[in-house]
Amino acid sequence: MKFDQHLRATVEASMPQWRECMLQYDKLKQAIKQMQQEHAEPEQASIIITGLIDLEVDKVDEFYLERIEEAVIILHALQQNAEHMAARGAPLEQRTSCQRS
Repeated sequence: MKFDQHLRATVEASMPQWRECMLQYDKLKQAIKQMQQEHAEPEQASIIITGLIDLEVDKVDEFYLERIEEAVIILHALQQNAEHMAARGAPLEQRTSCQRS
């Protein structure tokens, strides 16, 4: 199984909401084949392919920046909750337990 197929199957099975944030390997591969079929000048083909890759990388980068921002917000909320519980004198077991929302 090719990497792209394996990655897509994994995302579809466990995180389908992330589907739109993945590199579009097929799109890049098609662009490369098209450049080859058109016998494009290597410099021109390189500029086009590099531009497409940059767009794909920007999309993935934005996705990860959003996930990091979400994690920081969650961490901040957990820290505030822990500080609040410590100020109330909550037992250690209650302060260290973790609940998923």
